[in-house]
Amino acid sequence: KGKRSMILSDVPLCLEAESLGPWAKYFSLWIDAYQRHGIRIWAVTIQNEPMAAVGWESCLWSANNSAAFVRDHLGPVLAREQPGVLIIGYDHNKDKVAKWAKALYEDPLAAQYVAGVAVHWYGGLKTESLDETHALAPGKFILASEACNCGGVVFEQPDARRWWARAEDLALDILVDLLHWAVGWTDWNLILDITGGPNHAHNLCDANIIADPPNARGHGTLTLQASFYFQGHFSRFIPPGSIRTKLTFDPELPPPAITASDVQNGQSMVFAACDGNAAQRFETRGGSLAVSGTDLAYGDGHGVGICLDADGGSEKLHAWKCYSNSPNQHFTFVRVPNITTAAGAPVAQIRSSTTPVRCITAVRGDGALV
Repeated sequence: KGKRSMILSDVPLCLEAESLGPWAKYFSLWIDAYQRHGIRIWAVTIQNEPMAAVGWESCLWSANNSAAFVRDHLGPVLAREQPGVLIIGYDHNKDKVAKWAKALYEDPLAAQYVAGVAVHWYGGLKTESLDETHALAPGKFILASEACNCGGVVFEQPDARRWWARAEDLALDILVDLLHWAVGWTDWNLILDITGGPNHAHNLCDANIIADPPNARGHGTLTLQASFYFQGHFSRFIPPGSIRTKLTFDPELPPPAITASDVQNGQSMVFAACDGNAAQRFETRGGSLAVSGTDLAYGDGHGVGICLDADGGSEKLHAWKCYSNSPNQHFTFVRVPNITTAAGAPVAQIRSSTTPVRCITAVRGDGALV
């Protein structure tokens, strides 16, 4: 609309044609400035999130004009003035990475300058997109360049479940990316304050380390989040230069059948496909549900056998020694009206005798249930 601004972006390209050359030159000047301070730049991406024009500094590109910019401007400038500095394409969510990689790699003049593509985690795991991208040019790398849990900081107290779940989500992304051709993985924020900032656009997020210089929360000036330890584990045991090896396992003997003796006191219960094994057979004992055949395996002066136990202190269902007077082990079957199985059998809820009453429910476990 005739206005020049760093906020939002023109469509379909944020830059005017006469600005493309100077913009490529600015990359080189920026690299020089850092080198004067002893900081060597390994690589640059063409644009952070080139498809997002959000409420802060943005610059929209298409896959094709991104390739043209590398071919005609950025590639030649950096090859001439900054030899050895790599150019990385895309740098946005995984779902569109193959489209952008194809535009960069199918133009031979652009492809010669591009070392690979970068991806962000915000659109989901998208393993098929990573596999497709690798197949386009196996000699080009994929780098996971940004991931972060946003919506402020979650502390262990009072929300341990979300605290762990956020770290597990990041760990899952690392594992899946490495399994699907990524050569590395980078967090967005290493350290933030207790609000998830500072951030000039109020885009508050979480980080591995939370700084609290005045100790406003009373937990010290630095808080190491669960993600700090998750990512520290990867960093310690997968040093630069590590190679992932493929392993296949073809046992000659079938696994032994599961028996009642495999049910251990204190185990968490899981939902699994019905295959008739001994650990899936139950019998009722005065309102308790006991695993058939566990009387001999677990019998003492206090309890006989293994029963389902609705632990009152958590939402997990355990296998636990049977105690006749324990409300955690007493269940009732409540018929669900007007619902039957495909074979016409009645359907019932299994309700605990705890306070509050709970129903046995098939759920996908998160951090608190692992």
